Amino acid sequence: MRTLIRHPGTAWITANTLAYAAAVVLWATFSGPLWPALSPLLGGATTLALYGAVLGTSSGALQLAALGTLLPPPRRWLASTAAGWAGGFVPASWAALAVTQAFWADANKYLSNSAVNAAFGLLAGAGIGAGRWLALRRDNRTAWRWVPVSAVSFTLGYGLAAAVVQLTYPLPATPTALVFGVCAGSTTALIEWTWYGRRAIAWGRPQRSSPPP
Repeated sequence: MRTLIRHPGTAWITANTLAYAAAVVLWATFSGPLWPALSPLLGGATTLALYGAVLGTSSGALQLAALGTLLPPPRRWLASTAAGWAGGFVPASWAALAVTQAFWADANKYLSNSAVNAAFGLLAGAGIGAGRWLALRRDNRTAWRWVPVSAVSFTLGYGLAAAVVQLTYPLPATPTALVFGVCAGSTTALIEWTWYGRRAIAWGRPQRSSPPP
């Protein structure tokens, strides 16, 4: 597979921005019939896991296209990233619901929204990082660092995207999903790359092709 590793940082950010945007728009457009059908299963966990899997598969595929020679074999990377997203979205959504219910009805909406976004972002991001750890751990003993890096990066990216959507409300569903996906994907990927991704130690095959220092 041809990759775009000549400028790996730009490729990583572009791939994740496009993947988040496409997956969120796809889900917003076509997931309507799935909610009533799947929500009774496992207390709604099935629908949440499916949403995470869609995002994980989309981002994993475009990450391979951008940085394929730095990553594990495609089958392992795709399976691990999809599983990480799916596994992270379920507890993240439950935690966000618990935080929402913990606030009084007259609580400051900005404080409550921030707490909900932080609860969701940290757990979902940790799941994303865990998926990367699963894929990279055979070749990289420090792959566990993707867990805290992804947790913090996704929390900030998700929080910024939520704020931007609130500022641009009301928009139709598809433009809202597009704005959210672009903001969340670009911000998360930029922080990931700046913090950790640009280091050769972050990847599974740094001996073959390393990002610039």
